[in-house]
Amino acid sequence: MKLEVDSVNLRFGENVVLSDVYAAFEVGQLSSFLGRNGSGKSCLFKIIIGSIGSQYASVRVDKKYYPSLFKSKLLKYLPQTYIFPENMKLKMAIKFYEADAKKTMHYLENQGIGMETKFGELSGGQRRLAEIYVFLNSPSPFVILDEPFTYLTPIQIEELKKSLAVYKSEKGIIISDHQYRHVIDVSDKIYLLKSGKTNLLKSDDVMQQLRDFMYIL
Repeated sequence: MKLEVDSVNLRFGENVVLSDVYAAFEVGQLSSFLGRNGSGKSCLFKIIIGSIGSQYASVRVDKKYYPSLFKSKLLKYLPQTYIFPENMKLKMAIKFYEADAKKTMHYLENQGIGMETKFGELSGGQRRLAEIYVFLNSPSPFVILDEPFTYLTPIQIEELKKSLAVYKSEKGIIISDHQYRHVIDVSDKIYLLKSGKTNLLKSDDVMQQLRDFMYIL
């Protein structure tokens, strides 16, 4: 299954955020976006799911066009901010997103998280992991994780990286995070957003290309 976003143009007044952006994602791959703050990564994600409009955008799955992937249930989008209320129990989030409870708990019980645990009782890292695993175990073939490594400890990050390698065999996973070394470790395909355009990086020397584009020194 292939998800494509094409000819994306977004501007606010005279400020051009995205210009003729193209990107493609497939089930069985982990694709990622790198870019500085304000480069348009989160805006692009919201255009893909259909939560904000743009001057133009073409979003399609297996060549079928969708005005809103969120409504189609083909895609789940986890933003940078927490999404579940503090008083919500994990079991309710699992039910709401139709996630596989057994698989979800396989990863979360080791974090000291139970089905009856409320999100407000968790640490920042635990809460982030709980949201991520609910999304990864939902039935949607595509999942966007915006800043998945935020709030996580180094040990939690390494465990999540291992999990992403497993889940990408059955989903198309799309991530964005400022911790670029972790992004490089897990990605099959990396786009750099710069000056409103996507630049697909070659896999042979990603670090050098990031230097060439002045993303890192």
